[in-house]
Order: sequence, then structure tokens, then C-alpha cells
Amino acid sequence: MVDSLVREPINQRPGACPDLIDYGSNRNVIRQYHGAILDRLSISAPVQKKRIFLARGNRRRSYNQAELLSITKHHGFSAVYPEILIFRDQVQLLASAAFVIGPSAATFTNTSFSQLGTRLLSWLPPRHGKFCSYTNFASLTESRLRFLFTTPDQPLCSGFDAFRAGYHIDSNVFESALRLALESTEY
Repeated sequence: MVDSLVREPINQRPGACPDLIDYGSNRNVIRQYHGAILDRLSISAPVQKKRIFLARGNRRRSYNQAELLSITKHHGFSAVYPEILIFRDQVQLLASAAFVIGPSAATFTNTSFSQLGTRLLSWLPPRHGKFCSYTNFASLTESRLRFLFTTPDQPLCSGFDAFRAGYHIDSNVFESALRLALESTEY
């Protein structure tokens, strides 16, 4: 029997929430796979330590992005729109980051290319508190991922609802979490 690389719930039945038991990954195979990609793309760990905000250009899930970008700009973060970058540039960017902030989205799987100990901050709706796909990827590089919880604009009855519902993040809660990510040795 060959283990799959990753096992996780993508489309769940209505009313179901992800649980820790739903997730699994073959860490050794994923590490080898990512190592091969880095080698093939000739990407090595750069000395530069960027602070990046993974912004979204589309409006699939609207949120107070402009407000959060303004807060992060004061802390030396640059907005990056991954959907307009080719794969190599996304991997290079994440490999050079010391801090990565952004909404919970597929781009966070590329944080597995981050350097050891990269600090990551993302957010989820409260009903997905046991969602751990990106946490599994972050653990591959001993990155430290923390989540904030959002306030959805509408009730979430399914995983599909969470992919398209707008939400809001309290700016004070966000800035406190950002300061913790930047300043705490216990992050």
C-alpha cells in the first residue's frame, strides 16, 4: 500500500466541520518532493528575510483587506498578489520570507517552502477551528503558524460557504496578533 501525500476534507457534507482526524500527510515524501522542486528551480535559501502580506486580487471572499494592509505596511510588510506570480516566483518569495501574513487560502500550501522558523499568521471562520491543512504544511519547515478567527458576513452551513463568504477581522485583534508575531520569542 502506498500512502497518499495528503489527506484532507475538501468538500464536506452540509453542517459538517473539519476535525483533526480528517487530516494526514506523508511528511517525508512531501519534504523530498519540495526539496526536488527547490533543486529543479535552483532556489536556495536567501539571506534576505522579507515580511510579506499575501493579498487577494479577486473578490471571491471579501474582507477588510485594505485596513489590514495599512496596519502591516507600518510594520514593514509588502503586499504580494500570488495569483499574478508564476509558481517559481511564489516559491522564491516564500523561501525568502521571515514573516508571512494572509487569508487562509491555497497559497498557504506554498509556505512549506519557507525557511526554518518562519512566522505565519492567517485567519479562519470559528467553525473551522480544527482545520489543520496549512498547519501540517507549516510544520514541515518548523514554521510557526497562528490563526485569528473571523466574523463571517453570513451563517456558514457548509465548507463551500466558507470558501465564498465575506468576513471581517477586528483591526485591534489583528494588530495585537501581528505585534505578537513580530516581537514575542514565545510565538
